[in-house]
Formats: sequence, C-alpha cells, structure tokens
Amino acid sequence: MKKGFKVSIITHHPEIFAAKDKNLSKNGITKRIIAKLTNKSNKVLNFFKKFLDNGGEIKVKIPEESDIIQEIRNKRPLGALMTTNFIYGKEPKFNFHFNIITGIDDKYVYVNDPLPDSRGGKKKYTKKDFFYGLYASAYGDLDNVSLLLVRKP
Repeated sequence: MKKGFKVSIITHHPEIFAAKDKNLSKNGITKRIIAKLTNKSNKVLNFFKKFLDNGGEIKVKIPEESDIIQEIRNKRPLGALMTTNFIYGKEPKFNFHFNIITGIDDKYVYVNDPLPDSRGGKKKYTKKDFFYGLYASAYGDLDNVSLLLVRKP
C-alpha cells in the first residue's frame, strides 16, 4: 500500500463476522475488530486494524470461485491463506500459509506453494480440495480463510 497498490482482504471468519455483516462499512469493520480484541487474538486483530488504517480494504464475504476468476482474468496476483498438508503431508496436521494462485479452470486451482519441501512448488488442487483447504484453515487463526488481492492504482 505504501507503494501505491490497492490491497484487499476477502474474509468471513466466523469468529469475527456474522452473516448480517456482509455490507459492513470500513468504520463498522474497524469497530468490530476493536471490540473483538482479546489477549489471544491481539496480534491478528491489531494487524487488521493497522491494515485498515493504512488504506487497506476488508470485504466481508465468504471467498469463492468467482473472486479468483475475476482476479486471474484481470492478470492480478492473489494469495490464499490456507492449509494444504491434508493433500500431500505424511501426517495429518494443519500447516497454515499463503499460496499464490496462478490459474483456475473447470477442475483445478493452480498455485505456487512456498513450502520448502516436496509439498511446495507449482501445484494444482482440485477445486474441492482447494476450497476445503481454504475454509478448514479457519481453525488456525483469525486471519485465515482469506484471499489477499493486490491491484495497481
């Protein structure tokens, strides 16, 4: 944002937002975040507040396929904060991290996964696995279940 980019987060984390919050204003989102601050969640919620204060936008909605398609069609980068270990890992456990989405078609979502081992690199996930990994990440922290959109001014 300091370099002039417009950055948005699409999230509907169930611990922060309810269904009625879809049209919440930026001021309303900020008030909700401040009201939710607790010792457990201060780090993430303070990040969200600072993000909004610096010009970022939070869209309160469940991330969906159409959000990805729109950004890919417009050749804009986006990231998904998710867990992927259930697909490639040897042991069942969460591994929350961003994947950079590079494409989408009728069957797959294509990503670059930054993990340094065999689970990382260029991957294609079935849409079912991708969205499961995105939504299941809500367990991890309040910033999970998010798409991060970056746009030129």
